[in-house]
Amino acid sequence: MKNKYVQVGVMALRNPDGTFQPSTPIYQEVDERDLAAAERTFKEVAEIFAERYHKVKMAHKKLNNKFI
Repeated sequence: MKNKYVQVGVMALRNPDGTFQPSTPIYQEVDERDLAAAERTFKEVAEIFAERYHKVKMAHKKLNNKFI
């Protein structure tokens, strides 16, 4: 049984002025037998987050607020 690391995201800390520091990848250890299923799951979760981010961004735009 062999494991593989799959990138599931990135994270970055913010500086005091709000700008981002360099990002760091986040990895999940996955059994090679489950790799295809895990990659599909990670992709589906990323799509959900992207859709929600877009909705929030559009709501802020509608209110003429600066989106952070």
